[in-house]
Amino acid sequence: MILKSIKLENFLSHDETEIEFAEDGITAIIGENGAGKSSIIEAIIFALYGTSNKGVNRDLIKWGRKKAKVELIFKKRDEIYKIERELELNKRNIADSKSFIYKFERGNYQLYFIKEAN
Repeated sequence: MILKSIKLENFLSHDETEIEFAEDGITAIIGENGAGKSSIIEAIIFALYGTSNKGVNRDLIKWGRKKAKVELIFKKRDEIYKIERELELNKRNIADSKSFIYKFERGNYQLYFIKEAN
């Protein structure tokens, strides 16, 4: 698997962050303490597996916000996929989640799988 890009919206310490990964090489994530480096790794894990080491899903939503989203694009063999995971706080302060997986075919991302949970 080759990571191509990731987008974070209101995820942990990130408001809006977009990262393009080097396709032929190594990507280094550097920054000061508290800059959000670990949050990027946590977002990759969350996108791929739908879980986190940071606790329950509502803890992944940036403080004071109601929604968070992670979008990860990666290449596996010769296929390109996009995973979108969304979290939204409901009235009981529980984060409902939606997961969408798309496969790049014929020049567009086609919906491949969808899952909703609370």
